[in-house]
Order: sequence, then C-alpha cells, then structure tokens
Amino acid sequence: MIDRTMTSEEFPQWFTELLILRATDGLDVEQQKQFDQFVSDHPDRDRIEIEAEKYELTAAAIDVSMHNADTESSPSAMSAKLRQKVLDGAKQHFESVPTESRPTTKTAPKPDSGLTSREALAWIAAAVAVVLLLTGWNPFAEPARPVVDNTAVKQQPLSTQPLSIEVLFSNFANSEPEKLTRIDWSATGSDSAATGEVVWSDALQRGFMVFAGLQPNDPLQSQYQLWIFDTDPAQEHPVDGGVFDITSSEKTIVPIDARIPVAEAVMFAITEEKPGGVVVSDRERLPLLAE
Repeated sequence: MIDRTMTSEEFPQWFTELLILRATDGLDVEQQKQFDQFVSDHPDRDRIEIEAEKYELTAAAIDVSMHNADTESSPSAMSAKLRQKVLDGAKQHFESVPTESRPTTKTAPKPDSGLTSREALAWIAAAVAVVLLLTGWNPFAEPARPVVDNTAVKQQPLSTQPLSIEVLFSNFANSEPEKLTRIDWSATGSDSAATGEVVWSDALQRGFMVFAGLQPNDPLQSQYQLWIFDTDPAQEHPVDGGVFDITSSEKTIVPIDARIPVAEAVMFAITEEKPGGVVVSDRERLPLLAE
C-alpha cells in the first residue's frame, strides 16, 4: 500500500521507470498490474495522470525529432552532440538506481549497447523526463508571450457628442404625439410679442417650451419661471416648472423641470421673478400663458 503522507511528486523510482516504459514501449501484463495497483492506492490520482501525460508528450516530441534526425536540413533534427549529452545523462541517472528498484519483467537497455529506434527513444525520454521533473523546464512548451503593460497606456474615452436641445425636442415631440399636450403661448400684455408652444407629457412627466420673440432677461436682475396648473385639488398652488434665462429673441427651446409630479396639466404660465425664482408667485409680471 502507498504511504498516504506521500506527496504526488514523490513517486518511487520503479514507478517512474514504469511511466517511461508506458510512454515508449508499453507495459506487459505484470507491469500493468504494478502500475494499476500504485494508481489505485495513491492519494492523488489526478497528479499521476498529469505526470503520465507529461511523459507521453515528451516521448512523442522526441520521437518526431529522432524521425527527422536523418535529414540535416530538418529544423527539428537533434544534433549528435545534444543526443550524446542526453544519453550520457540518462546513463548516469539509471546507473545510480539500485537494480532491485527497477520494474520487473522488462529491463531498461544499457545506453552503450548501440541505441537505435525505440531503445534510444526510451533513454532520451527518460533523460528529458528527469529534467522535467527536477527543473520544471519543458523544451517543447510554446514560448511565453511578452506581457504588455497596459497601465502605461492612457485609456481614451469614447468621444460622444451630446444631443442638441433641438434634437432632444424633436425626438420627444415625434415619439408619441397623440399622448402629448401641446398648447400655444398667448401674450398677456401689450409689451410682449412672444409666440411659441409648450409640449408636455403627463405620463413621462417631461416637456419642453418653445419661444420666439420673448424678451431676453438679465440674470442678475430677473429670471423667467414656469408654473404648471394641475387638476389635482390637493395642489393649492401651481407646480414650479423651473427657472430659465432667455439670451436671444430668436427661437429658443427650454426643457421643463417640474419640481413635483403633475397629475394632469391644464394650463402653463410664464412669470418674471427675482434671480433664483420664488416659491409662490404674485404673478405681477406674467408675459405668457398657455391654456
């Protein structure tokens, strides 16, 4: 039985040789029994599968290298010097292993007995496998890709142009026109020649005001303020729709900023108030009305 305190990398030498033979010549019946028994008793079977796959991939890669070695122009051919170095390393490794610890039935060939084909493959696989286990170096792994430091690259935000007030108003007015309230402005005093309309949606609680000819104001002296008259009897005063400035007598579009929800808007009024607006207007200066 396997000592349960054994780590996955502390395989006995005879099992390491079984892994090599399994990847090269294959195991006979007795060796397969030894292999299966070790796997069954080992606490980390997944680790064994990983190691076995490492040997198989190594053997396959070396097999290809040896197969192409007869062609001097082959980029994967193994040089004689490198092959001899690997064979010498394999010889030193296995000469240091007691004979009784090696697998039964099959014995590894001696590296100086004229290695060819499968025997040479077994020795090279053994040597490379030892290197893999002891150093973690894999000569067949893909080269590591360079790591790009993206922290030094400034992330440029996407350049997005905000929609103009004209486009916002057009989209709103044409989205569901049958559900909008549209009322023209009416001048309430002889000193005002302003025209335009108010477009409002009770469902969306949004709207816009359109003016043409409304007298520009001085923000330091006064500001315009919108009032929305609601059918809700609980609303003692009209709803504040926000303050705004007019900088030109040309066409101007202003979004409505209702401070509280409106149940059903039935009338809109524009007053001129002190900067910042008021909570309740005396409606002394009321240039426009829409009802």
